[in-house]
Amino acid sequence: MLHAPTTNVFAERNLFSVNPITVVFSDSTGTIDVANSLVGPPAFVQALYLDVLGRIGTVGEINAWASALPTMGQTGVADAILHSPEALGRIIDSFYLRFLGRQSDAGGRAGWISFLQNGGTEEQVESRFLSSTEYISHINVDFV
Repeated sequence: MLHAPTTNVFAERNLFSVNPITVVFSDSTGTIDVANSLVGPPAFVQALYLDVLGRIGTVGEINAWASALPTMGQTGVADAILHSPEALGRIIDSFYLRFLGRQSDAGGRAGWISFLQNGGTEEQVESRFLSSTEYISHINVDFV
């Protein structure tokens, strides 16, 4: 299990190319303690957090999912994280930015997350964004 650091957590490389095994604990001098590098189940979970949620997991989050791996398996844990409200919210936020050119509003975001959690697909959400009055009102329909 991963233990709570008494200092900050750093990545040896930037977050766009970080390998979860290279996320290590460091003291205030910036000295890297490779002995505390993530390996095994915590490394797997941290990789999911980086890839799916775009952030480093907290010690509690990593430990909880690593503890669930024996019963849920890698597929079950990955599926749970992929379909979490946080992950689905990132998808919805990207649709708002991409298609409507704005940040999502709380009500709309919650509604779309609920839609996805209750069996709706990303393709259906995308289709509804593309056929919305708001989307159509800001595109050049004469060009299309």
